Amino acid sequence: MAGFKKEEINSNTNTIIPIKLNESKYTKFFLIIGIFLVFLFLIILFYYIFFYPKECFTLDCYKESLIKCNRVSFIRDSPDAVWRYNVKSGSSSDNSCKVEVTLSILKRGSNDIEGIQGKSMLCDAMKNSQGLPEENLDLCNGRLKEEIQEIIIERMHNYLLKNLNQINEGFKGIGSISNSS
Repeated sequence: MAGFKKEEINSNTNTIIPIKLNESKYTKFFLIIGIFLVFLFLIILFYYIFFYPKECFTLDCYKESLIKCNRVSFIRDSPDAVWRYNVKSGSSSDNSCKVEVTLSILKRGSNDIEGIQGKSMLCDAMKNSQGLPEENLDLCNGRLKEEIQEIIIERMHNYLLKNLNQINEGFKGIGSISNSS
């Protein structure tokens, strides 16, 4: 490849002589690396502008963002657990937004619920809802929902087995009412 050209004036004849400069073998390498770094910077900038969720530090900020379906991340610290909410998407014609709900840290509870820590579910949160997405499991799907439902079923089963005699006594009274009429 031809190098850069520069003109030099010959002092003896006062004529202009074109001089061919040798291109360094590293010039192309640094040019390619520079273009790559600029391209990489633009990709990272694009990601942070359009895809990286902004942080909300208050429940009001989260709810305002939910109404508009703006991408935000919010951490709610309750007495029982630390929940993380990531508003993913929604449409202006729809009344709901997709919210990823993660149970980050479980503070209180029995041993049977420790396994749900760190699990997530995707919920359709109503834009104008005053409640939190995990309060209505019918609008959610994912591993966290499945684990919560399994725990509820297991606890109900254990309760029934533990109180079977009392439940049986309760049913005996129902049969006598229907026979007396």
